[in-house]
Amino acid sequence: GGFACSGGVQPRPGGAGRGAAAPPPPVVIDCRPVPGEPAVIATYDNTLVLLSIVVATMASYTALDLAGRVTHSSGRTATLWLLGGSAAMGAGIWSMHFIGMLAFELPIPVFYDGWITAASLLIAVVTSGYALSVASRRVLGALSLLGAGIIMGGGIAAMHYAGMAAMRMSPPIEYDPGWFAASIGIAIAAATAALWLAFTLRSTTSHLAVAGKLVSALVMGCAIAGMHYTGMAAANFAEGSTCLVAGGGLGLSPEGLAAALGSVILSLLIATLVASSLDRRLATRTARMLGEVEQANAALLAAQESLRESEERFRSAFESATIGMGLVSLDGHWLRVNGSLCRIFGYPESELLSADYQSISHPEDLQADTEQVRRLANGELQSYQMEKRYFHKDGHVVWVNLSVSAVRDARDVPRHFVVQIEDISARKQAEEALQNMLREQALRDPLTALFNRRHLEDAVEREFARARRNGEPLAIIMVDIDHFKSINDRFGHACGDAVIRRVAQLLVGGVRRSDIACRYGGEEFLLLLPGAPASRALELAEVICRSARDLHHDCDGRSIGAVTVSCGIGLFPDHGATAEVVMKAADRALYRAKEQGRDRVVLAESAIRRQG
Repeated sequence: GGFACSGGVQPRPGGAGRGAAAPPPPVVIDCRPVPGEPAVIATYDNTLVLLSIVVATMASYTALDLAGRVTHSSGRTATLWLLGGSAAMGAGIWSMHFIGMLAFELPIPVFYDGWITAASLLIAVVTSGYALSVASRRVLGALSLLGAGIIMGGGIAAMHYAGMAAMRMSPPIEYDPGWFAASIGIAIAAATAALWLAFTLRSTTSHLAVAGKLVSALVMGCAIAGMHYTGMAAANFAEGSTCLVAGGGLGLSPEGLAAALGSVILSLLIATLVASSLDRRLATRTARMLGEVEQANAALLAAQESLRESEERFRSAFESATIGMGLVSLDGHWLRVNGSLCRIFGYPESELLSADYQSISHPEDLQADTEQVRRLANGELQSYQMEKRYFHKDGHVVWVNLSVSAVRDARDVPRHFVVQIEDISARKQAEEALQNMLREQALRDPLTALFNRRHLEDAVEREFARARRNGEPLAIIMVDIDHFKSINDRFGHACGDAVIRRVAQLLVGGVRRSDIACRYGGEEFLLLLPGAPASRALELAEVICRSARDLHHDCDGRSIGAVTVSCGIGLFPDHGATAEVVMKAADRALYRAKEQGRDRVVLAESAIRRQG
């Protein structure tokens, strides 16, 4: 007959004394031979049972966690993680088995066959490796999951029963079929559930997922332990059973072997968990850094897109601007120009780009412009504006309103200049015409529109210098209205002004374009005749006197009658070498003409009576 083993709890001999904390009661196995014979008592150490469950749970968590490491790795790294996980989980399950066997105390000496024990370890490692490889797949179907659960559960059971076989009991251990099947079913179901949880939770690092892995590891650890103790419940030891493995040699003591391997495997599991944790932390940090890099790249791409859009807007504004725009290098060469700038200067774009900034600038403006550019490059100015002149391609001067600013890099070093040019030639021409008109008005008499004495002074000096330089004659005719005071007294100043205007028109009508007629003062006029000899001066003076006498003046419906004039003539170089001397000679001749009765022409130092 055999031992029929059933569970129970009995106190150990030598219990705690009064007042002391009682240790946990051991688990007792009652192995009865045949009915009616005394029972053989086998016990379980509760501490070792708990330790076996902890080891199984840690091995399961390590394996399930390493499945995620394998998934997120590739190449050699993934292979190393797979090998490490297989060794950790297989050794953990194997260690749990022997710790459980250490907790099981038979009333006979028990030793283990070394070769069979090593084979059970190999079964545990290979089975764990296959399970991890399946859990680390990118896609896991239902059939693949079920197959992996069957293989892993079967491997755990095979490792267990191989370890039991290492005891080499005589007669052999007999197993209850129901408990035997239950142990295998528990192993397969637990392994399948744990693999499914590992596959589902491997892709996340949230606290919830970590908790899920802990639960799945606990389920798997308890399942492994449950399978072990269910398998132990299935074992029947015959009466008089003995262990055929002798101590020493290849016979391994369960106490020494389990304690040593338990410590080593526990250390291996802790080291593996620490490595996994460090790797996870490194992976998390790497993922965070990658996220930051991706954010930086996204920001860079956004900045590049913004810069591209900004450049596109600038390009569009640059090309379509109605004012001239250009980019100029630090050494003064055109880098880029728009169509408006080409139209302002009259150059095609290719020719303008081959020219430099200075070559088309007016030399009188270049120095001031260069100084402003220097100050702009040195950071003394942010920008500057000025009016300056350029040369059009056809040679005429173009007036522009110039605005220049510097484009600087991150170190505040100027890269190039942005130039904006507005053509103001029309405005400058209008301003110049207005200035000429104002200048002309300042040099003319407002009553007669003849030149005034201010202009005469410049003209006399200029013409006398030319006459001396060229050796040409020059004549001055002084003209005065006779009896002008009596006209003012009898008819009023308005009539006197009318007479002055009529005589001025008479003078203008008798002179050449090169001659200059001016109102010298009051009723007195002066004619400057460059290149005129005495005969020309005398002839013109006679015509003036005769024409004035032939005019009849009316004022406010009243007849003023004929108005006569007197003329005095001075000649260069006959009567003097300077303008002052000749003008005095003409003035003296005019004075003598009035003394001689007026309405006369007198040449300096001689008098010629007008022939009626």
